[in-house]
Amino acid sequence: MLKKIISSYKSSLFEVDSKNLTQGSKASLIVFIIIVFTIIFSGIQMQQSYIQSPTKKFGYKCISSITKNKDINTFNSRDMSKGIYSDTYVTKYWTLKDFKYNHYRQSEFQIMREYGTNILCQDVANAFLHVANDSLLKDRLFEYDAITKALEKSEKSITLKENEYSSMLLEEISHQEQKNSILSSSANSVKSDLLALHNKVEQLNIRLDKVDDLTSLKSYLAFKKLLDTTSETISEKYKKAQHYYKFEYTLNIFLFLLPTWLLFYVAYKIFKKKSRHILAHLSVHVANVSALYIAFYLVSLIYDVIPKIFLKKIIAFFTHYNMTIFLNITAIIIFMAIFGLFIYRIQRNKSKEFSQMSSSRKEKVRRERIRRDNCVECGKTPKLSDKYCAECGHDLYKECSTCKEKTGIDDRFCRECGESTT
Repeated sequence: MLKKIISSYKSSLFEVDSKNLTQGSKASLIVFIIIVFTIIFSGIQMQQSYIQSPTKKFGYKCISSITKNKDINTFNSRDMSKGIYSDTYVTKYWTLKDFKYNHYRQSEFQIMREYGTNILCQDVANAFLHVANDSLLKDRLFEYDAITKALEKSEKSITLKENEYSSMLLEEISHQEQKNSILSSSANSVKSDLLALHNKVEQLNIRLDKVDDLTSLKSYLAFKKLLDTTSETISEKYKKAQHYYKFEYTLNIFLFLLPTWLLFYVAYKIFKKKSRHILAHLSVHVANVSALYIAFYLVSLIYDVIPKIFLKKIIAFFTHYNMTIFLNITAIIIFMAIFGLFIYRIQRNKSKEFSQMSSSRKEKVRRERIRRDNCVECGKTPKLSDKYCAECGHDLYKECSTCKEKTGIDDRFCRECGESTT
C-alpha cells in the first residue's frame, strides 16, 4: 500500500485530474506542503511532552549523587581518596560544599525538581535538604570559609617571606653588613617567621579537614545510609527506564501519526471517488507527509534497537588485530549492495513507466489517425482511391468477408453491411 502511495505521489506531484498545475498553483502547493510539515512536527513535539525522559524523571542531581556515592564506596579510606582527581571524577568523599546552596537564589522546590520525580530520588532530595538546612552544617560552613580565608592570607605571607629570605641569602653570600642592608630583619629571623607560618598553615589544614568531615553530623549519616541502600535500586530503575524510553517515545508519536495518515488516506479515497480532485490531491499530500514522519521514526527506533555494544565489539576486534582494512572493505561492499539495489529499482521502475507511457502514447496517436482516416502507420492523409499508403505502403483498407466491400483497416464492423470483421 505504501509503495502504491509513493508511486501515485511521484506521478501526480503537480498534476490534478491528469492536468498540469499552473505555476501559481504549484507555488501554493509547495507552501501547503511546508505548512503541513510544520503542523505535524508541532504535533509530534506535543506528543513528546507527554513522555517524561529518564533524565527528567530521575533528575541529573539524583544520578550524579548515586554515581558519586559509588565512587566514594570504591575508596574505603578518606585519606587515600583526598588527593585523587581526574577529568571525570571529583574528590571521593562528601564535603561541606556538596550541601551548600544559595537559599535566596534557589528554592527547595527547585532542588526537588533537580532530583527528578522518581519516589526514591525524591527521598534522596529530602535527605539532601535535611543536611543542607542543618544548623550545625551552616556553622561549619561559616568556620570553613573563615579558615579558607586565613589559609589564603598565610600562603600570601609565606610567598612574601620566601622572597625576602632569598634576598637576605644573597646579602649573606656577598658579605653585606646588616647595618648597610635595606632589609630590616636578618635571614635567621625571617627563617623563623617562615617556619611559624608553615606550622600555622599545617594547623589550619588539619582544622579544615576536621571541619570538612561530615561523619559527626546525624543528618549526613542518614543521607549516606539512604544512598547506600537505594543506589543500586535507582541505577537499575534508571537503566530500565532508558531501555524502554525509546519504545514508549516512538509509540506515543505513532499514536498521533498513524491516525493522521489513515484519516487523510481515507479522505483521499473518498474525494477521488467523488471526483473532488483538488481536495483528493491535498489529502494525499498530508497522508504522504505523515508517512514520511512514520518512516523516519521507525528507522530511528530500529537503529536504537540494534545492539550498539555488539557493533562496537566487532569494530574493537578488527582494530585489535589490525584488520581495519577488512572492516572498510566490508563496509564498502554493504553500501555497494544497498545503493546498487536502490539504483536498480529506480531504473527498473523508470523503464517500466517509460514503456507504459510509450504504449499509451502510441495507442492514443493510432486512434487519432483512425478518426481522421489517416494511415495508422505514418499518419499521412491518403487519397480516396488509394488501397495502400503512398508514404509507407501500409494497408489502408480491408475487404469485408460478408459483403466483399472495403472498410477501415482497424474497423471491428463493416461500414457497408455492419457485420463483424473480426
